[in-house]
Amino acid sequence: MVKKKKKSEEIPELSFEDDMEENGFVDGVPTGENIFRTFSFAPEEIKTAQKPIDVVVPTTTHEDEKIKTSTEIVDNRILKTIGNEKTPEVDNEPFDINRSYKLRKSTARMLNEIKAIHPNVNVYMNTIVDAALRHYYNYIFNENGELH
Repeated sequence: MVKKKKKSEEIPELSFEDDMEENGFVDGVPTGENIFRTFSFAPEEIKTAQKPIDVVVPTTTHEDEKIKTSTEIVDNRILKTIGNEKTPEVDNEPFDINRSYKLRKSTARMLNEIKAIHPNVNVYMNTIVDAALRHYYNYIFNENGELH
């Protein structure tokens, strides 16, 4: 039979003294009586030469400008009529059918090269594929091309 491991009964206790370093810096809130209010790394002669400066900041209030608040919560989901991924229409015909196809790496690379040299930098890949399929369709059916 396999012996079960016993959990150690002693739980290490963490206390404030464990966090104290020799340099006097402590992580957390110190609980001792000797707490420095301020300290500086500047030499002692520079500390004594500095005098506190009283700074007076004038406050101005503008009661003329009232902030207009509205309790109406705007639903951003209904503000957009076109999603980010929707391709604009071509010849007044929307891209409304979704299909999924797998491509070879070389074909995907060709599509990316075509997209990169396209005069419109914001062209959608759907538009490029649509134009390529229409060109191939025209070649096969109207120009008596051969299927490969």
